[in-house]
Amino acid sequence: MNNCQIPSSSIPCSIISENASALVISASDKAGMEGIDRSRIDSIILRESGSSLYMEQQRKRDQKVNDKIVVMKDKLRDKDRQHTNTYNKPPSSPLSPSTSFSWCQRIERDLEPKIASLKQNRRSRSTCVVVDMDSFYISCELLSKPDLINAPACVGGGMILTSNYYARRYGVRSAMAGWIGDKLVSELSNGTEKLIHIPSNF
Repeated sequence: MNNCQIPSSSIPCSIISENASALVISASDKAGMEGIDRSRIDSIILRESGSSLYMEQQRKRDQKVNDKIVVMKDKLRDKDRQHTNTYNKPPSSPLSPSTSFSWCQRIERDLEPKIASLKQNRRSRSTCVVVDMDSFYISCELLSKPDLINAPACVGGGMILTSNYYARRYGVRSAMAGWIGDKLVSELSNGTEKLIHIPSNF
């Protein structure tokens, strides 16, 4: 969908996809979302939540990160220039691999034995186990509601806890506001389907 309809105060369509994916976790992919129309989904997400206080805060945070990246790149360019002047090499580009590689390589070479020593001497204090139960809650519901396997369904109302794989085709996922999930399913199905919300039962 190229002609996305957004409030006049929002960001131009050309950068909606990039910003939506960068600003909100609900615009990132999960299992079952392979091949979805990410750009169209991003445009809907940003259109529906783009004027919220949360999104404004996220934009400010994102801008701070971008500003830090600019400062870091400037430092790298300065380092490249210093290296070029020291060895009387003509500069080829602001971040030329030919000039930046040798000094970076020298730093990496000096750090390698230190890193190896730290790894060898560190104590193994604990073991971390990550259990991904994102699909667990909807799977439990589908055991007693098998008719929802082939319908867009999710657990949660105001905030979606998780969704089935059918709903994920429309970009509906955990950590997404319920009304955005509703809009995604309605709009991407051209009004033929509706997201089914199952109350949390745990």
